[in-house]
Amino acid sequence: MPSLRSRPPLSPDALLKECQEIERQLGKTILIPKGPRTIDLDLLFYHDQILNAPGLQIPHPAISNRAFVLVPLTEIAPDFIHPALHTSVTETLRRLNVETSRRDVSTKIERIAAPGWEKIPLVSNGPS
Repeated sequence: MPSLRSRPPLSPDALLKECQEIERQLGKTILIPKGPRTIDLDLLFYHDQILNAPGLQIPHPAISNRAFVLVPLTEIAPDFIHPALHTSVTETLRRLNVETSRRDVSTKIERIAAPGWEKIPLVSNGPS
């Protein structure tokens, strides 16, 4: 399968469909709605566009509440401006009041996640 970088630019809808196809090929399974997944590709931003369409919201509506997304995003694009919030991703992370060290972020994420989520099987082998 060719990488997305080797193709001409895709529209947001086409990019979403491509991500969903990659998830399908990798065997994405969802046992609990909004729970852990074997693979989960999200469209966080699409340049500076704002899009509210059925099945696709850009920027991702939960990005400003997710340290596990903002920390690595701040490492690769610290000055990128969130088109709806009009703040850099660095400022968005600061507003989330999370220290940017990996140890502090891991501790914060462990406190946010529901207890026991890590014990949920990602792949079901059917009834035992």
